[in-house]
Amino acid sequence: MEKAKIGIGIILVCLVLSSVIVMAAVSNDILKVSVKDKNNTPSLYLDPSNENVNISLVEAKKIAESEIPAIKDAPARGGLIYDKTFGNVWQISFKTKEGKHLLVGISADIGEIHFYYDESKMLPVKVENITIEDAKRIASDHIATKNIDGELDFDKANYFPPAAEELAGEYIVYYSIVIQGISCLSDGITIRVNPNTGDIMSYYKAWTIPEEKIDISSVPTVTKKDAETILQNYMSRELSTKINVLSTKPVWMDTNYPVPPNGSNDIRLAWWIEFDDSYIQSFEDLPGPAAAWIDAHSGEVLRLVYDVG
Repeated sequence: MEKAKIGIGIILVCLVLSSVIVMAAVSNDILKVSVKDKNNTPSLYLDPSNENVNISLVEAKKIAESEIPAIKDAPARGGLIYDKTFGNVWQISFKTKEGKHLLVGISADIGEIHFYYDESKMLPVKVENITIEDAKRIASDHIATKNIDGELDFDKANYFPPAAEELAGEYIVYYSIVIQGISCLSDGITIRVNPNTGDIMSYYKAWTIPEEKIDISSVPTVTKKDAETILQNYMSRELSTKINVLSTKPVWMDTNYPVPPNGSNDIRLAWWIEFDDSYIQSFEDLPGPAAAWIDAHSGEVLRLVYDVG
């Protein structure tokens, strides 16, 4: 049986990228790209002359400044990186007047901002005065300022307490991309809101499933009830346990996620079933429900996440 940590691609990628801002804090005030630094050691960045690049670093910097006026004329350093989800991205760290860093990722192909993280917006204040409903409204208003070519659906909003004394907590608001009336499992927009000030702490957009490549029906062949029975039978064979279904809903799922641009997609319509059982309930610190994805046309168990450790 496959075992993996519970999580959704949008959340995992955000957490990985948020750690990059710490690394970005060591950047200097020079905007440049080179294959080797002055000590002749390999650079973290790609050589743009060897890559498929339509947007220059200078153009990417201007795009970032137009989106986030506070960083205009701020010292910056950046370069070309390869991201498994987005392909070639200009990743630029700006240093604000307050000495804080803002990390921006911009497509080197079309100049779209894929993500940004603003360190200056992550500072705490004493009173939490932003409700979760406020956070949802703030996130919605922020998305309205973007030129989103496609349909989005609000997924959920959660509050997370501070990870350290020097940081604020955060509201994380999730939106799923909708294709043919069905939400995408890994694609969507994630916005983090400071619970003290209402400032946008970060923005992340993943849009990897091309609608034109979906050549299967959005109407399940396997019914919801049948999918739950398939999972029950599967679990009985594997773990001899009776499951308690918490939720079941259809989603578009790319089993090859993350797929870079021009990569190989394997898009399925799947029933996403969240569940628990006596085994999971025996743990005091429950990290979340188990989850399974059942192909909504073939009935195949595509993936099972059942690790509570």
